[in-house]
Formats: sequence, structure tokens, C-alpha cells
Amino acid sequence: MSSSTQVVNSGSLKVSTSASVSSTYEIQPHQSRLGSWKKALEKELENYEALDYLQKIFRLSKLTVFALICTVLTLSVVLGLTLPGFCMLVAYLAPSYFTLLAVNQGDKPECRHWMTYWVLMSFMGLFEEIFLEKLYPVFPFYYAFKLGFSMWCQSSQHRGSLFVYSHILSPFLKRHGAVMSK
Repeated sequence: MSSSTQVVNSGSLKVSTSASVSSTYEIQPHQSRLGSWKKALEKELENYEALDYLQKIFRLSKLTVFALICTVLTLSVVLGLTLPGFCMLVAYLAPSYFTLLAVNQGDKPECRHWMTYWVLMSFMGLFEEIFLEKLYPVFPFYYAFKLGFSMWCQSSQHRGSLFVYSHILSPFLKRHGAVMSK
């Protein structure tokens, strides 16, 4: 029994497994939907400066770098391997580079963004030192959360660190700063 495959001009794929049985599958709608998702994702990835940096280092497209990051994260979460180390790498390496870049260029808004990021990360590190042993059994995806949170805080589009600082940390420090300074 032999099988043959024939591509028809209309975007259909005709598969024959024998002389009497054949099936036709529509490919075109799925290809166009995937193509539009790919274009939308590529457009969204243009907003992340860290991907520019990784793209230059690895000499790959942003989409490929993103796919590799997703693959590593998925394997890390599923297998439970090296997520704390990977989280530290993402939370400290790229922000260090961008902080130095902002300081060297004298870009005050960027400096403010990165300085608030570092203040936030120092509070998060203090929180980890005090509560992580008790928190981790209850919240096993803490490092996945921290990874996503640190990437949101790093994003120059979302300015997550400025949001958290101005809405949570700054009001807390204003209320309790006098007590803490005594």
C-alpha cells in the first residue's frame, strides 16, 4: 500500500492512503492565523529593550530569543531545575547593564526608573531572606512569580518599578519613615 501527498493550488492538502480513500485538509486559514499571531508577537517584542540586548549577543531574531527564553523557563518550571539561579540572572544582569548605561548617558528618567527598580529589588531580597523558607512550601511557584514580576518592573513600556514604588513602597515609607529613622 503506498501513500501519496498532493498540494492543490487552492491551499488544500490532499492525502491519499489508498486508491479508494482520500481526505482533504484546509491549511490556508490556519497559516494566515498563525502568521497574524506571529506578526502581533513580533510587534509586541519590539517594546522590550532587554530583547535588543540579547538579540545582539546571540545574533538571533527577537522571536527566536523569546522562544528560547520561553523554552528554558518552561523546562525550568516543569523540571524544577535552576529557577532560582535563572531568576537571579534575569533580575540582576540586564538591569545592571541598563542602569550603568542610563548613568553613563545622564538620562534622568531612565536613572529614576532603574534606581527605583533597585530599591524594589532590595526590599524583595530582604523579604526573601526573612520569609522565603516559610513561604516557599505554600507558594511553590514563587521564583516563577519573581521572574515575571522582575521582568515587568524592568520593562520600559510598563515602568512596573515606578508603579510599585509610587503606589506601595513610597506611601509605606512616608507613614513609617519617622518611626524607622529613630
